This record gives sequence, structure tokens and C-alpha cells, in this order.
Amino acid sequence: MEPPLPNVSYFLSMANASEVWVHQVVDRRTNPPLVGLVRILVGPQAASWREDEVWTYRDYTFAARRVPLNDARNWFEECDSVAWETLMRQPGKLQIRPESDQNFVRAPSRAPNDALHYPLPTLKIPVALDVNDVIRQTPSDYFIGDGSTSFSTAAAAFNAFLHNDFTGTGMSPPQMGAMDVIIADIRGAFDRVVVRPSSVEVDISGVGTDLHLELSSPTDREDVLLPGDRHVEMPLSSGLPKECWLWLKSGSEWVDYRSLGSSSSGVVYDIPEDPVAGLSALISRGEDDQIEFKSQLPDAGNKDSKRKTFKTVAAFAQDSGGFIIFGVEDDSGAILGITEDEQTAKQRFIGMINATVRPTPKFRLSYKELDGRNLLVAEIHASGHIHSVVLDADRPEYFVRRGSTTFYARAEDLERVFTARQQSSYLPWS
Repeated sequence: MEPPLPNVSYFLSMANASEVWVHQVVDRRTNPPLVGLVRILVGPQAASWREDEVWTYRDYTFAARRVPLNDARNWFEECDSVAWETLMRQPGKLQIRPESDQNFVRAPSRAPNDALHYPLPTLKIPVALDVNDVIRQTPSDYFIGDGSTSFSTAAAAFNAFLHNDFTGTGMSPPQMGAMDVIIADIRGAFDRVVVRPSSVEVDISGVGTDLHLELSSPTDREDVLLPGDRHVEMPLSSGLPKECWLWLKSGSEWVDYRSLGSSSSGVVYDIPEDPVAGLSALISRGEDDQIEFKSQLPDAGNKDSKRKTFKTVAAFAQDSGGFIIFGVEDDSGAILGITEDEQTAKQRFIGMINATVRPTPKFRLSYKELDGRNLLVAEIHASGHIHSVVLDADRPEYFVRRGSTTFYARAEDLERVFTARQQSSYLPWS
């Protein structure tokens, strides 16, 4: 199996992790069976990553293992397919294309459009596998599990195993013939960013030293050495500009970054007293994983109406928090306003959330005027607990938020949410 992969070996040698997390998919339609897809994560375990688990289907075997780092590094140095089978404890020959190991890609923490949603910045090294057209073409029939979960499509099976996402719709199977080696950069990551009317507050996780935090925008620019408590507050001269970036730097190299002018994971927008500078900017983001629009408050006598609102309240509370803005049209973001006065609107919401969401999360209500119309803004605080919606006695319902949509949760979803909230361990580069 020639040639070796020195770049991968070099980056693995920089990591001080003792173990790596490996996912692989073996296609058994060939003789011998060939590995068609591999993901390797070096760093803290991702919330969606499986460990020591095997799913078996007629033509495929999905396997997940925690592997000693030295074993993985030695394999990349030697490229021994027999050693790889021993490494994974599953039959399957792994063949690498000679032109592999040419480029690598860096990604920020919680990279957008990345189903892994990893909380640390990463370095990804793509490696091309030598597979035939049969392996590249996934079958269109059902995936019926032998002691494993069954699925109606290949895409649903892959998505469930690789990302712990069992929704099963609106997705396509991954491209076969690829290996991704993902190495976590534990020097620093944006843990929480709060945008206030006149400042930005930033909390950085990680273990790196001599890091700088830079704010750059058309109106405000500042560069500070990250203090020991890894908390920084930077002033904004006139609210949040349309184009504003935060850079976590080591010399001339970025470690992590956030764009504050658009939706960005880990960024919380605080409601200021000036609605033009804050509330308008919040609405202009559109619906996302932390913002939901509702044209009116729910009908207290209608279960479906209450479910549509409070399922999102529960999902926000058990994840990263969020805002529900009443008086804004869902699809267009048009300002419609609500008819209730401030006291009535707040009392209605408080009564319904106390009766519907268990346990009741912490929240804050603001009654604002924008474009001559009244809005009720409910800021739902993250709790770290699992919340249910109870519309019928002893029948709790659970939900999760993905992007701008709230879904019914499976047990796996709730486990992933809880694990993500609790995960706080980091491993140094050296």
C-alpha cells in the first residue's frame, strides 16, 4: 500500500491525545470487502460520535471504535491494510489512492453547515480511497438491520450512524471513497459571545497561551492579549455594525473566528433598550437555531397552537437558549405586531409556559415597539436540563432544534443534547 502518508503522521505526532475516534463503513458487495468511508477524530469525543458499536446490514457494516493514537499513527506511517483490519476488528481492506494527502482544510469551532457541530476548531485532512464504481453507488433499497436499526434509505442509515440524526428526511448519502482525518485544535475556541447594545462579551475555552482576541469592523477595531480568565469585553461605539468579525489569533494565524453580522453558532444577541440598534438587527438575522418568529401568541385553549410555540421553548432551554419574537411573520420576517397590551401579553405567556413546559425554564420578557407595532420578545435561557412539553397529563413530549426547525426528539437526540452541554474536557497539542 504505497506511498505512506507523512503529513497525516506528522499532524498525529503533534497531538498529545492518547486515543482517537474512528467511524468506518465497509461495503461487502465486493470480494474482498472494501472500506468505502472513514472518519477519524483526534481530540475530545464529539457528542454525536459512537464508540465500540457495530451496525450490520446485508451489504454494509458500520463500525465505530476508540483506538489508541499510536496504533493509528503507526498505520499511517506504514499503510498496512492488514494492520487496519486489526485496528478496527472488522474485515475490510482499505486502499488509498496515490494522489492522496495533498491538502488540508481548517474550520472554526461549531463550523456552519457541518453536521458534526464540533465545539473546537479543527484541521481536516482529506484522504482519497481507491474504490470502484460499485462502492461509489449506494443502493436505493431499504436498509434492514441484523440486530441494528432499520431505515428506509441509505441516506437515513448513514446520517443516523455518522451524526446520530434519525430524522431520515431531506438528506443524501455521503460520497463514498473518502477518509477524513479531523484533528482538534485545543488552543482556544469561542465558548460564548454575547452582543450587547454597546459592547461584545467573549468567553474563550481551551488551553493555549499568548493568544490575542481581535475585533474588526468598519467602525470599531481592537486587539487585546487574552487574559488569564479568558474573558474579554470589547466596546462598540454605535451598536453592532453590519460587518463585524472576531478573530482568536496566535501571531499571524487564526485559531478560531466568528462573524457577528450574520447568524453564527455560539453568538447570543442581548436585547438593548434601543430597539432600532438591537431588536431590528435580531429580526434581520431571520429564523435560525436561536431565533423563532411567531405572528401571534398561542391560543391557550388550543393544544396544537401551544405545542407550536412551547416545543421551541423547550428545545431552546435544553440547548443554547434563544429568542421567540411574537408579532413577526414566520416566512418573511415582516413586522405585524400583536394586539395585546404589555400586561396582558406577558401574563398570557407566563401562564402558558408555567403550565406547559416541565421544568419551567428561566426566561425574560420584553415588550417592544418597532415600526409602530408592538412585539413581545421571550428570551429563553439555556439550562443544561432536558425539558418536556406536557399538554396531556402524564404524556410528556420532547423536542430538539436543528437550524430554524424544531423536531420531535428521539432518545438519542436527548442524549446528544445532554452530552454536548456537559462536555468540557480538552486535550493539549503537546
